[in-house]
Amino acid sequence: MRVCEAKMVKAIKSGKSAVCGSNTRVVFNGHVASVYLHGNVIAEVSIGYQTVVVCRDDCGWRTVTTKSRL
Repeated sequence: MRVCEAKMVKAIKSGKSAVCGSNTRVVFNGHVASVYLHGNVIAEVSIGYQTVVVCRDDCGWRTVTTKSRL
């Protein structure tokens, strides 16, 4: 796992927003973490009582970086 992905996972698990480099950020709105890459939401993680749902969208950017972040 790359350093940025590890930082994203840590942020989601801790429930805190985070920024990784100049292109990736995790933003919390209530119990939903949105993962942004270059300003586009590429994933939303809804953290329920015992459920995690990930809705994936590459926004048309089928790159190695986007796949790695997802």
